[in-house]
Amino acid sequence: MNFSPNEKRAGLLAPLFALRTEHDLGIGDLEALRQFIDWARALGFSLVQLLPINETGGDHSPYNAISSRAIDPTTLHLAPGSPSHLTAEDFAEVTRAVDLAALRRGSVRYEKVKPL
Repeated sequence: MNFSPNEKRAGLLAPLFALRTEHDLGIGDLEALRQFIDWARALGFSLVQLLPINETGGDHSPYNAISSRAIDPTTLHLAPGSPSHLTAEDFAEVTRAVDLAALRRGSVRYEKVKPL
């Protein structure tokens, strides 16, 4: 993308954990980001900026990442069919002990999402 000082642009800044969908694990994921980008573009925005999405340590701060090159695996979109070999049965088995509806409401619960 080429930027010119003669062109005005507008964009949005959002932390990925704030971009939540009804099917995520309560932490925001790359599918939510894809939907956010499409929404922003439809409204005429040309830029989307995120807080860092590197894998974090125990304090979950995006600025205290344990790697400068690794995406946090919790941001991957995981649902039946995503990735393609993840079946509904496998997803249900892994999430059986978790109340997904509660996980998707309110604050992000990193301590419950990371093990999933």
